[in-house]
Amino acid sequence: MALTENEKANYKNLKNTAPTRIDALKRLPKDLVQKFANQWNSYLDYYEENIGYIKPAKSAYHFEFDRDVQELGIANNDPKLLDVCVEKLLKKQDVTRAQRILERYTTQKFEHPKDWKKWLDKNRDRLFFSDTGGYKFRIKQ
Repeated sequence: MALTENEKANYKNLKNTAPTRIDALKRLPKDLVQKFANQWNSYLDYYEENIGYIKPAKSAYHFEFDRDVQELGIANNDPKLLDVCVEKLLKKQDVTRAQRILERYTTQKFEHPKDWKKWLDKNRDRLFFSDTGGYKFRIKQ
């Protein structure tokens, strides 16, 4: 099938739109760019080491590091994260962060630590983490 004249004209006007390394640097967190500059393997190593702390950013197709879970040292897809956060709520330790993490990685919002504990105990065996389902722990039906 031959191209139409309009298609030929559009094809001629196409520019190379493949992103360059400079384009990639513009999308990376500024603190990493300052740290690694053009040491490309360092970025790869860093992302591989910290993959468990990545979460979707507010803009589409972008990711950012979740400093809350990174500081705890527990990957966001590890059920232990929920246990640690519920325990912190019960002990009244780092309550704001624990509540924020629980709400970020579940579909729940409870005001009282005992409600979080009850929910987690009830659903623990049916929980799974879904990165395609919003980076949240979901409950198997």
